[in-house]
Amino acid sequence: MIALLPAQTPGFSALVGDIGGPHPDRLASALQVSRRTVYRWLAHDDAPHMACLALWPLTRYGRSALESDALQREAIAFATARAHEREANTLRARVAYLERIGAHGAANDGLATATAAVFALDQPLQRWR
Repeated sequence: MIALLPAQTPGFSALVGDIGGPHPDRLASALQVSRRTVYRWLAHDDAPHMACLALWPLTRYGRSALESDALQREAIAFATARAHEREANTLRARVAYLERIGAHGAANDGLATATAAVFALDQPLQRWR
């Protein structure tokens, strides 16, 4: 989220105007500075970058950037979910195929559950050459 903060913002008076031009007393209270400081910033349009950053998310510029980021994150999350869904379906198909071709036992099956067909116990051992 820190990457969404702009390196440069419009001037302080433009930001104040974009949020509806609240009274300097309200701005001073919100920014925790004196009323005199807000009047000076408005008169010279030279507020510190931190004061502009404090107002930036409230402006249409800030809201647009935040909404754009949210839409991108939503698209990425949707694509990731679809990829996981495709992978799960592929794995389900593999399991169904393996179940369909038969039970051949496993190396860690106990002898009590193993079938004679799996181990071919009724046939003599053959030596490979």
